[in-house]
Amino acid sequence: MIPLTLQKYLSPILIVFTRLLVHFIGTFFAQWVLVLALFFCSAISIKAQDSIDSLPAYLNFLSSIQKNEIGLIILSNNRCGQCLLAKDPRYLDKLDSILISPLVSIDTESDFGKIISMKHRINKLPAILILSGEGQLLHRTNRLPRELNEIQSLELPFDTLPYAKFPLIFDLEYPEFFKRSFNQSASSPPSDDVLSLFFQMNPNLQDEVVWAVALRFDLSSNAMNRIITQRDMLISRFGKSEVFDKLDRYFFSSMKAAAKNRSSTTFESVIAKAELAFGQDEFDYTSKYKSYFYQLMGNWDSYLKLGDEINMRNPSSSLTLYEMAQVLLHYSNDEQILKNAADWFSKELSEENSEEEDIKTMLLWRGGEEERAKELALDIAALPTYSAASFPYTASILKGLK
Repeated sequence: MIPLTLQKYLSPILIVFTRLLVHFIGTFFAQWVLVLALFFCSAISIKAQDSIDSLPAYLNFLSSIQKNEIGLIILSNNRCGQCLLAKDPRYLDKLDSILISPLVSIDTESDFGKIISMKHRINKLPAILILSGEGQLLHRTNRLPRELNEIQSLELPFDTLPYAKFPLIFDLEYPEFFKRSFNQSASSPPSDDVLSLFFQMNPNLQDEVVWAVALRFDLSSNAMNRIITQRDMLISRFGKSEVFDKLDRYFFSSMKAAAKNRSSTTFESVIAKAELAFGQDEFDYTSKYKSYFYQLMGNWDSYLKLGDEINMRNPSSSLTLYEMAQVLLHYSNDEQILKNAADWFSKELSEENSEEEDIKTMLLWRGGEEERAKELALDIAALPTYSAASFPYTASILKGLK
């Protein structure tokens, strides 16, 4: 009999081999084989294992994760550009050389890849799963890290998310239409009638299978209303980010429909409902919906007021304001609006905020404040970090002065 504490460190092949030794040769000699096998396994990094495509290989990977540590899995297929990057041996080698944690990849077109995608509710690829040694999902992201600090951030401790409450069960009874949606040949999602019937028969959204189905497909307003009313219970079970991501996709789609119909009344209803759904976090979401709606409607006065509100409520959100300023420069020729938008970036110039001040030069220039734009452009050009490539708006103004 092989002790369970030793079995977890051995591959299935080694376990079978050792059992045969126990049967034919004897326990004492087999114990020595176990010791040698442990040394052999510890000498081979799990990171050398390019991919796993079966449950035994997956369990072997989990057994390589040290106590209180994490392991990483990259899920991808051959049908998207980012997925091809995730499969590139050079990219995997780069990750491998930096990460301390064990790293493997899984092709979601494989039978086991589909199983683990269903289990961990993977609806977008590529995906990175961060797991405990017990196979509990602690965190996931769809962003492939490129820079050193991004790669290292994958190994931050992820010990507070409720995903970890789920047991490692792979034979859950998912509906057939859900399983088919993970096939490469899947052509269309299930009909509204099929989804409606499924949720009528399975009303408990906190069930792992029911929630996986709810996450994967676009739902009716009635189904989304149930998610909104059960928001707090769902968050306690599945995590805030997962529940809010689902709500966000729904409201963003509703906003686009209102813009397509050019219906401000419908849009106001969407915003009011989103405010209730997101609670104290509503402004982070409703400001995004308003930004897109005003763009699509060409309502630049409201767009400017929104930027003013963002600047007042959350001045640190300079990235959002920078993106909004880019939109204004591209689509609006109203000098007063462009001039007023320059006030979004009113801090004293420093290397830390130089990117925002760079776009401010063009807002001022296009807003009729040419002298202020020239003065700021010259100050930016005097920074030790200045280059034409890094500060395109400043470079454009300085080029026009020559």
